[in-house]
Amino acid sequence: MKLPFTVVAASILAATPLSLLAQDATDASDGSTANEVVVSVEGGDLIHGKLVSESDDSIVLVSPVLGTVTLPRDRVVSIAGGADVEEAKAQQAAEQAKQAEAAEAAAKSAAEASPWKGTATVGFTYSNATTITSSLNLGLNVSRMTELNQLIFEAKYFYSYDDGAVTDNDVFANVDETYFFSKDGPWSLFASGTYQWDQFEQWEHRVSPYGGVGYAFVRSDDLTWTGRGGAGGTWEDQGDRGFDPQFLFQTTVDWTIDENQGLTGSVKFAPKMTQFENYLLTVQGNYRVRLGKDTPFSLNLSLLNIYDSQPGPDGTNNDLKLVVSLGYDF
Repeated sequence: MKLPFTVVAASILAATPLSLLAQDATDASDGSTANEVVVSVEGGDLIHGKLVSESDDSIVLVSPVLGTVTLPRDRVVSIAGGADVEEAKAQQAAEQAKQAEAAEAAAKSAAEASPWKGTATVGFTYSNATTITSSLNLGLNVSRMTELNQLIFEAKYFYSYDDGAVTDNDVFANVDETYFFSKDGPWSLFASGTYQWDQFEQWEHRVSPYGGVGYAFVRSDDLTWTGRGGAGGTWEDQGDRGFDPQFLFQTTVDWTIDENQGLTGSVKFAPKMTQFENYLLTVQGNYRVRLGKDTPFSLNLSLLNIYDSQPGPDGTNNDLKLVVSLGYDF
């Protein structure tokens, strides 16, 4: 005997557990309300997922990458759904590709950039009052910077004329090379040498080579502060020293204040090994201000002071130079 269809259907429903029916209903409900959306948040990031719920305070969605995400409503810029989802996805993919391309170009540019850079400076003053006074100052700084090596060469020329007589005529040059043990490590080895010529000093020519170990107290992109210890000596052509073996204690600072300003300086103390009261103390500093964001010109205020504890007959302890000059980067 055939049973009516309604009886069979009723029998099947009666045999089905209520929990399964409830689960089916929930799944159907989730499928109908969890719409696919792309949420734009502050900062320009896009989050793709299915919208679960939203209120005045927050938005909840399920991301295939991040899982369940709750976003504060005040951080949400916009919500795109329906046909806008694919467009938002395409825009996100294009933006990611653009960022990747820019990063690759920047890395390539950094790799191809020359490690060499230099600055030439000139300063000139003239006065015609009770006496005629003029001065000329020339400077050159060339450096080569890599991750493990720094080479710096600098030279300065000073000339002064006062009422028909030359009052200053001298040259100061220094070369310094540093070898770091690792890319971000503080320890290094260094070698440096200084040459001086002075028309009005007894020694006339003076050479000071040194070498030793350095330690960077701070080593970042904007600030490097280093301490050094080593040994070497000073040789004078016609002075009282002849050749004096010396210790060397030095500290240097290189600070990039911002994109237009920079400050460098050093203090070098070199006492004779067997007579500490016989020493040379060299203080250097330079404050630099770029004259415009995209210009190679800069204004420089520099200081150089060499203190000689034993200057010899008719000599002076201090040889101080304060110079304002115009610089050109190349």
